[in-house]
Amino acid sequence: MESKAKDRLSKIRVLVNSLNDRDLNMKKNMEMFEKFFENFPIPVTLWTISKDGAVVSQHGNGIICENAVDVEQLFECPVISEMSHEAHEKAFLGENSNFLARTEGSFYYVSVVPHAVEGSVNSVSGIAWDITSNAVILAAVETIVEKTAGRRGTYKELNKLAERALKASRLASLIREEGNQDEQW
Repeated sequence: MESKAKDRLSKIRVLVNSLNDRDLNMKKNMEMFEKFFENFPIPVTLWTISKDGAVVSQHGNGIICENAVDVEQLFECPVISEMSHEAHEKAFLGENSNFLARTEGSFYYVSVVPHAVEGSVNSVSGIAWDITSNAVILAAVETIVEKTAGRRGTYKELNKLAERALKASRLASLIREEGNQDEQW
């Protein structure tokens, strides 16, 4: 009997040490994120939500409401809040979720991923990158393509360059995938 108790105690120690190591690594990652993005020129925000919907942490200088206590209050914009709510629900079911979110004057790429421990999702984290400047540049390139189409000389060269830029744009691909190509900045 004493051997079984020692074995259980040993397993508990291993589990506690494992959880402690995991928590320390998560804390180091968050500290590294904060240092990296402290002076980063592009607004980026990272957050973690617990299974009960509470905001566990939020860092960055972008899209989220700074005083949010739960996922319902995380975003001030109702459209983004609804999109985010759906993404968080998917993440709690174990699915990664990515979407483009647009406010009146900003455009964000948002990704929400699950954190699973032994197959059970216990929290989710999200990151939002402000891609507004990319969207403005993309719209300008689209306009150049449109206005130089079918033209000759220098316009033809500009059209080719602009079309090449559009083909290389990951944002243009994402927008086309989501069916938002009709929206202009």
